[in-house]
Order: sequence, then C-alpha cells, then structure tokens
Amino acid sequence: MTTLPQLLPVSPEYLSLCQGQLQLLAQGVGAEWGIVYLAQPDQENQEITLQPISAFPDRLLAAGRQGSTEMATMVSDQEEWLDVPMGEETAALPDDLVGLLGEPARAFPLWHGDLILGILATGRRDRGWRSPEVTQIELIAEGLVLACVLDQQKSWATERLTQQQHLQALEQEHFHDLLHQLRNPTMAISTFGKLLLKRLLPTEKNYPVAEGIVRESDRLKGLLTQFSEEVDLLTAQIPQLEGGPSLALPPNGELSFAPDRSLSVEPLPVAEVVLPLVASLGAIATERGITLNYRLPEPSPWVLGNHTALMEVLNNLLENALKYTPSGGQVFLQVEAQAHELTIAVHDTGYGIPPADLPHVFERHYRGVQAESAIEGTGLGLAIAADLVGKMAGDIEVYSPTIGLPHTEALPGSTFMLWLKVASNPHQVTSAELPQGN
Repeated sequence: MTTLPQLLPVSPEYLSLCQGQLQLLAQGVGAEWGIVYLAQPDQENQEITLQPISAFPDRLLAAGRQGSTEMATMVSDQEEWLDVPMGEETAALPDDLVGLLGEPARAFPLWHGDLILGILATGRRDRGWRSPEVTQIELIAEGLVLACVLDQQKSWATERLTQQQHLQALEQEHFHDLLHQLRNPTMAISTFGKLLLKRLLPTEKNYPVAEGIVRESDRLKGLLTQFSEEVDLLTAQIPQLEGGPSLALPPNGELSFAPDRSLSVEPLPVAEVVLPLVASLGAIATERGITLNYRLPEPSPWVLGNHTALMEVLNNLLENALKYTPSGGQVFLQVEAQAHELTIAVHDTGYGIPPADLPHVFERHYRGVQAESAIEGTGLGLAIAADLVGKMAGDIEVYSPTIGLPHTEALPGSTFMLWLKVASNPHQVTSAELPQGN
C-alpha cells in the first residue's frame, strides 16, 4: 500500500526552486505550462489533498487551486488513482484546467521510495511528447523529489530545534523557581537560628548548636547563590538529531517535548496551610518589629487546591509583605468563605507598588522600582505564586494602596488577593446522612 507522508510547510527556497524547474521545462522541452502539486493527507479521514504550490505561467496557480478541489480529495486506499498511467496523456487533471491548458497534458508522480509526495503536471498544445523529452521531465521530477526531501528535513530539524530551545527555557525557569523556593526556608532557618542565639547565653550548652544552625544556613544560602549563577551561565546542549537514512523524511506527527507540570487538586482545610505559616513567620515578624495578624473563620473552610502549592503561594505573599514593610508596620492575613469561592487576602502597610509597576508584578524577574532599592530579590516569587494559583484554577490580583488596613501616603501598602474554589468537607456529616427517627 502506498504511504503518504504528512508534509510540513515548504520553504520559500523550495518554491523558488520549483519555479526555476518549471521554467526549465518551458525552455528545455518546450512545455507551455507546468504545475507542481504536493500531497497532504488527512490521517483522520484517510483522504488526500493535492495542493498546487508552484506554476508556470504564474497565472495558472490560481486556476490550479480552483481545480484542485475536483482532483484533490481521494481516499488513499483507492488504487485506481495510483494506477493512472502517469507520464502518459491522462485525464487526471480537472476538466476545466485541461480545457484552459489544452492537450496533451501529462502528470508525473513525485515518488520517494514507497512515498508519493505529489505530482508534476505539464503539457503543450501544439504537439505530443517524444521519449527523450519524457526522460528529461522525469529527471526534473526526480530533482523536485530530492529537493522536497531535503527541504522537509531542514524544516523538521528547525522545528525540533525550536521546540528543544523552548524546552530548555522552560527547564531553566523551573530551576530558578526551585532555587527561589529553596531560599525561603533557608532564610527562615537562618532567622530562627539568629533568634536562638539572642535568647541563649554563650555559656549554655545549646549555644554552639544555634551557632552551627546560623553558620550552615549561611553556607547553604551561599551555595544556592552560586548554583543560581551557574544556571544562568550554562547553556544546555541541544541533543543530536536522531540518525537515519540520508534521504529519510521526518516522522509524522507533532513534536512535543514539554514536561507535564500540572497540579493535582483535592479538598483541604485552609487552616492546615495558614496556621503553620503564621506560626513560623510570626517569629520573623516579631524580630523585624512588624505585627502579623490573621483572621480565619471557624470552623476552617475547605478549599479545592494543592497543599504544597497553596503553602508556597501564601509563603511568598507573606514573605514579600514582611520584606517590604518597615518596622512598626502591620501584615494581615484574611480568609473569607462565600458560597462557591474562598478569598484569601494578604494586606500590608509597607512601601506599596507604583501604578506603573502594578500591571507587571506577576511577570518573571520583574521588580520595578524595588530593583533600585537595597532590598534583595529575584522577581520570581509573585510569578511563581500566579502560576501556581492558575494551576489550581484560581485567580490572583494586586491592589495598591492596600484595601484592608489603614495606611498613609508615605506607606500606602498593598493587598494581594486570591480566589479559589470552595470544597465541601469530606468528613462532615450532613443532615441527610443522619439516622432518621421512627
């Protein structure tokens, strides 16, 4: 059975070559016209469409496209079409196109092994074709086949290279995300160690332990910084293309290299995420002279989300609020549940966000006016938070000045608000499940 490949779009260079070969037909063997068709199969419907890509004279290209609707749709199993005596006078061309071009008309199949790539159709009005002329046309057809195969190889390799470079960029972003997520707990450990040192006397036996915590956490921060710089400098090597026959066409089907990093979501109580975060960051807030408060409904509402992702989102928002709020300020975490939606807001009385920066705060590596400040940052935390919220089918927005706390013109503060779907408590017994009395 004849195989019909799924061809990629041809390049301008191949179209130019086809045009040159058709002009050669006119100059070399006296052809009055010529059209190159390429086969495009519909794998789902097992049909073939012949698309005219080049013609001589140029005005025939439009006529060939109109006529292709009559000759183009064929079932690939129909051997009658393949049994048409190509290279001899044939009625394989549409009647209206033959009427325009005149007789005799010949169609030469563009074969590549057991693949049929298309058809070279040509003709002239005044006389038939002699055997040497047919041989020359067949040589031109072979050249079109060879050029088509090489053009397809180039297009496929270019597409694969582009997708691999896209994958490389995704992997680099993922490395930066992981590094950012590692920095947060490392900084928390360092802060806890320093708090311990302040509360312990040098003579106490646990004092060297606290010193070790601070020393090793600082060392880990240094290693993370070094690793981040290495990731920025390294350029991933593009894998070699798979070997194969020198004239093999690229495989059918789309290339896809992107890993699946979707999140699994399930019902979870918000308190399991909020309370540990408030407890751990509360010590940091106290150390920095910031008041950290929260409001959580009782009993705890349930949300449809991912525990690790939601923990990362809220940790990033609270860390940012503490980072950009000076001593004496406030940070307020507020949770409210509606019928179908849960709202979690992080308010602060910090430096706020300029209006020009608001549309860009969730962009990767964007720091806006804060890039000029002495406060360290990578511009990744909010981008990671927005990506994770999106994967949980939620939404996140930013407001500045803050909409949840009193603020001043000098310290307008900000509010980050996210919305997630409410989930029912799987352990809650409803009235319908209670035993009914007699």
